[in-house]
Amino acid sequence: MKEIHHRVKNNLQVVSSLLDLQSHTMKDVQASEAVKEGKNRVQSMALIHQNLYSEENIKGIKVKEYIGNLLQTLCDSYNITNDKVKINTNIDDLNLDVDTMIPLGLVLNELVSNSFKYAFKETQNGVLNILLHEKEDKLFLQVSDNGSGFPADVDVKSAKSFGLKMIRAFAQKLKAKLDIYNNEGAVVEMEISKFKVA
Repeated sequence: MKEIHHRVKNNLQVVSSLLDLQSHTMKDVQASEAVKEGKNRVQSMALIHQNLYSEENIKGIKVKEYIGNLLQTLCDSYNITNDKVKINTNIDDLNLDVDTMIPLGLVLNELVSNSFKYAFKETQNGVLNILLHEKEDKLFLQVSDNGSGFPADVDVKSAKSFGLKMIRAFAQKLKAKLDIYNNEGAVVEMEISKFKVA
């Protein structure tokens, strides 16, 4: 099983590298950004398989370690440094099943990427907070920042952006209540009912 996870991770890394190469050859900025986002999504899944083959428990993901690695990958991708955005994490010491971690990892990838891309254009002292707790048979995820917030007319239920569609789809898969609002910046909360510990 470890060998399989290693090979899957390597294959995903190859796909990620190919997407990265392709984004550098594109003249259209919007298309290049879309390919870069695709690369980051693939990378978020590769990190899960990397965690699985490097641990004794081949079915579970150590969430703190995974989120730390994901944040580092996204900071590198978007050239985010500590002096530009301060990242605070408050994450329970959980070991989650791979079927829970893949949709959760992709949601986190999307939310953190959105903050890095849009939130801090008007502020020099960016703050990003990520909280994940298990409480009363539910997982509670909150991602918030002190940036410009969501546009006033955004409707999470009908928004057409690919990122929000994906977040809604994964929230459904995790049987999660999704809440998106502004509070001195953007806040996204998910109360997840369907998850498995490993």
